[in-house]
Amino acid sequence: MDDPRIVYLVVSGFEAALGLALAWLFLRFWRQWERPYLRLWAGSFAALAIYLFASAAAFLLARPDGSVLGLRTLFTLIAQLGAYVHIGLLVLGTLSLLARRDPAPFLLRGTLGAAVVLALIASLLFSWDPEAVAQRVTLRVGMRYLVAATAYSAVALALLGAMPGRGMGRRLTGLAFALFALASLAGLVISMVPEVGRQFGDSAVWLALFDLVAVAGIGIGLFVWLHDEERERAEDATLALERARFFDPSTRLPNRRLFVRRLRDLLERRERSGRLLALLVLRPDRSARLRDALGEDDFDVRLLRLAQFLDAELGGALPPAARLEDDRIAVVLASPADEAGLRVLAERLLGEATRRFDPGSAFATLSAGLALHPQDGDSAEALVNAAVSAQGRAEQAGGARLLAFSAELRQREREELALLAQLQAALKADALAFALQPIVALADGEVAYREALLRWEHPQRGPIPPDTVLALADGAGLMPELDRWALRHACRLLAREPDSAPGIAVNLTAPTFLDRGFPDRLEALLRESGVPGRRLTLEITEAIAMGDPAVAADVLARLRPLGVRVALDDVGTGYSSLDQLRRLEVDILKVDRAFVSDIGRSRRDEAVARALITLGNSLGLSVVVEGIETRAQFDFARREGAHFGQGFLLGQPGPAQS
Repeated sequence: MDDPRIVYLVVSGFEAALGLALAWLFLRFWRQWERPYLRLWAGSFAALAIYLFASAAAFLLARPDGSVLGLRTLFTLIAQLGAYVHIGLLVLGTLSLLARRDPAPFLLRGTLGAAVVLALIASLLFSWDPEAVAQRVTLRVGMRYLVAATAYSAVALALLGAMPGRGMGRRLTGLAFALFALASLAGLVISMVPEVGRQFGDSAVWLALFDLVAVAGIGIGLFVWLHDEERERAEDATLALERARFFDPSTRLPNRRLFVRRLRDLLERRERSGRLLALLVLRPDRSARLRDALGEDDFDVRLLRLAQFLDAELGGALPPAARLEDDRIAVVLASPADEAGLRVLAERLLGEATRRFDPGSAFATLSAGLALHPQDGDSAEALVNAAVSAQGRAEQAGGARLLAFSAELRQREREELALLAQLQAALKADALAFALQPIVALADGEVAYREALLRWEHPQRGPIPPDTVLALADGAGLMPELDRWALRHACRLLAREPDSAPGIAVNLTAPTFLDRGFPDRLEALLRESGVPGRRLTLEITEAIAMGDPAVAADVLARLRPLGVRVALDDVGTGYSSLDQLRRLEVDILKVDRAFVSDIGRSRRDEAVARALITLGNSLGLSVVVEGIETRAQFDFARREGAHFGQGFLLGQPGPAQS
């Protein structure tokens, strides 16, 4: 090993083996994670190995007589190309990771193009001049070290000057690049100044040792940095998962899960504080319709503003306001005062919150529910449920009010839960029924068809009001099941009657109608029951049709071949425009009873009813006027051009068999 050439070759062999190992490992990591910078690093260290092997071959092919000059020049070209590709890809991949974005394609093409140009210059100039040894060394070795020192210094400055990360990998890599730059500068000096090179003995051996140490340092730094990056990605993924579990995605407010957890911790400390504690839950009245009118983003911004106001008013000692399900905002109230003081505080917050939620306008209102600990709920979950229940009752009572939870409310909740269980049992047992109300042609008094109205005769409580049944079903998510029962029951009734009997109209809810699979299911039901589609009318409200106009239009188009008719109910009570109504392929327009009840006493209501009848006629629809209970209403509807009427004057709901 006394021969410097052998030492140089051995050191170069170690460095080449290290380069191949790093290339193989980074390629495996790239296949696992598919990060572009890993592929660049793998290519860089593979190019380093190619450079070292080709340099060794060129070194061994050196002949004083130049007998193998062409072959040596080829290996020199390969070596130089490998060296510059190694430098370029290493720098490009590292800066790509630092910037956290993939390198632009033109940068990669430019890097490879520059490597080819530099390799050609370094390999071919002076290569056929046997006397130009010094020039060749200066050009090949000096230029490579100059490029490496410049590039590695820039990378080291970029890494060490950037904002600190969560690990040591980037700093370690920056220091390794700085070492590599110093090694390259040392190589540049040794190759350019022969006197310095002679002081170090054989310069080629020293340069190879410098390169080996620098490459090892770079490899270690990149591995540590890669480990840091993957750990940070795992931490970020965990944080995102926690955020998804505990925070509302739209407003970033705490959700019910996190709020209950924080409330539970607060209740455990409550006895030591000696303060009264209550839970206030607020919700915009008619929030679904309000969301449609304002738009999702504006609605969420208002909820966030509402929560921020509550937090600012109550200080930071309590859990922050949270967004519960169904657009509810919950906040904890704590006070050394009595229960009356807590209620006064809640009333004040409700009034101010309404103004903050809807500044400068008066079309949005809030309802609030108040629950006290421990009398209304001795646990966090029970307290939240009590406040939510009180808020729901406040909204059902007309909204824009505060309602405190009470023993009466708890009893009513229990009764409703029991009634809901009995409703579910009645649905399964097919114990519900229809009453049919005639819809009469105003011209001749003939029954055109009949509207099916839900009836439930409770075994102990007697008739349950339809509004109560529908509210129970809606709150429990039973409306689709109730719709399916109504359609099946209507088809059974129609199948038992002669084909000449009047048809039946069935009311549908949004979850059923705005389901693209509904037309297929209805077609199967009609085919199974043997009922022609023309004998069935489906009634939907204006709000359903406008809830998702694109889906509604698609469902309506697919219902038309079945022959069923579609009636648009509650026209004039929603937000639809004339253009939206024109695009809906419905058959019947129903004028809501709200515009009919004061006919003969209110000219304004007469004008609205007249406009709606004219609208239906202009669209070529059959017009039904609901709520006809007096002769004046009947005469008005017929005089203004309505085709059909419905109301107690024309026929009351009766059992289906009649």
